[in-house]
Amino acid sequence: MFYKRRDHTRIVNGKNPIVQHEYIGGSLEGKRVLIIDDMIASGESVIDIINELSKKKVSDIYVIATFAFFTEGAEKFDKLYEEGKLKKLYSTNLSYIPDEIKNRPWFVETDLSKFIAKIVNTL
Repeated sequence: MFYKRRDHTRIVNGKNPIVQHEYIGGSLEGKRVLIIDDMIASGESVIDIINELSKKKVSDIYVIATFAFFTEGAEKFDKLYEEGKLKKLYSTNLSYIPDEIKNRPWFVETDLSKFIAKIVNTL
């Protein structure tokens, strides 16, 4: 688990900046890791965590996010994939994802239409 520490004394671009992501746990060397996040906006937090995990010599890193907005583009994720740091990133179709992102080798879209339809049908 990672602990996200923010600087609550200032606001940058509408939010308190992240000072540090600190890993709380045992050795991860050689292990496959799954990062679960509710949302990828700029991707800054996930990217920081991927880089920290890479230093711990994990074998593979997978990311799951409910919403993937990529507000600052996906180029940083391309680089992580090319460097072998990111294996796959899974996200839902609950928000708009451009085809240019869907077609990247590291991205997998998970279709939740059936589940949303079931929820609407029960209302």
